[in-house]
Amino acid sequence: ADVFILLTNETPGMGSTTELGIALASFDIRKKPKIFVVGKHIESNMFYFLPAVNLRKSINEVFKEI
Repeated sequence: ADVFILLTNETPGMGSTTELGIALASFDIRKKPKIFVVGKHIESNMFYFLPAVNLRKSINEVFKEI
């Protein structure tokens, strides 16, 4: 994938955290995908604050960038 988008939820699910981890590993190796975490519940996961992750408040912000 060229882009990975994770929509935050009040309680992060195990599946979404696993998928984010895979996207981060891929980014580390290939410099792809561009990773976006979208929503207001960004405080729930420390991985959201890694340098490879682009935090956005709305999906429309992401659409303007890709």
